[in-house]
Amino acid sequence: MTEQTTMTSRESILERIAESYEKLGGGGDAADFVGRFYRHVATDELRSRSAATLAGVAAAHRELAEVRQPGTANVRVFNPTTDDDGWSSARTVVQIVTDDMPFLVDSVTNAIVGQDLDIQRDALHAAEVDPARVFTDTLSGAAGTHRPGLTALLDYAREGDTVIVSAIDRLGRSVAEVTRTIADLGERRILLRAIREGIDTATPTGRAVAAIMATLAELELELGRERRAAARDSRRARRLPATKPPKLTPERQDQLRRLAATGEPVTELAKAFGIGRATAYRYLQDRSA
Repeated sequence: MTEQTTMTSRESILERIAESYEKLGGGGDAADFVGRFYRHVATDELRSRSAATLAGVAAAHRELAEVRQPGTANVRVFNPTTDDDGWSSARTVVQIVTDDMPFLVDSVTNAIVGQDLDIQRDALHAAEVDPARVFTDTLSGAAGTHRPGLTALLDYAREGDTVIVSAIDRLGRSVAEVTRTIADLGERRILLRAIREGIDTATPTGRAVAAIMATLAELELELGRERRAAARDSRRARRLPATKPPKLTPERQDQLRRLAATGEPVTELAKAFGIGRATAYRYLQDRSA
């Protein structure tokens, strides 16, 4: 267990990505650049893709950034292939390089998701899903983001119902979240049908896939408990509180939101408040939720 955990740690994953990045001619700062490029990406997301693909994503984005003029935005929409780009994706990729600004990620995500949502609705319509029973989310794709549509769907579904999704990744923002949702549906005897992947738990093959996913979910929960217990023990050994306190007091959070509302760049605010940019965005989203 220890060896497997070590080999799949975030540090090991980033090292492999950096090695692949160097092979693409990324230069001597590969480890530093890869670490900063993927600093806000969940470890589960990194683990779910090959090092070569993630290195290709970083290299392509950096190339786009290197030709950008200050004060302008560079946008690239393409379908990468191994022959042309050194990596591939089954989906269309949108790369954007621009100056930082408040809620940039959410604004871009909502614009893209708004178009993709129509495609998903068409797929559900073709599957003869009742439009009155369609649940949607159009928020950020960040792991851990609250999704009222998915929550409402899971609350609405009952034993014997069938949940139909356009694609399996609609069930979560990360591999771990998708896996846990599938396991939860199985425990509640709710059938699942994923249109794109052709998964249907009403069939023997679909049930086998769901059983595997449920086992992975149980393993992920156990590993999570072990990590949290180890973190608590470590903090107690250093005579620290068992859990970390909030990085900003409620008053400081309000101050951060007021400054962001005036148009101050989030990156600069994060530096001024001594927090990471992801933490700053999380505080801003908590108020807008």
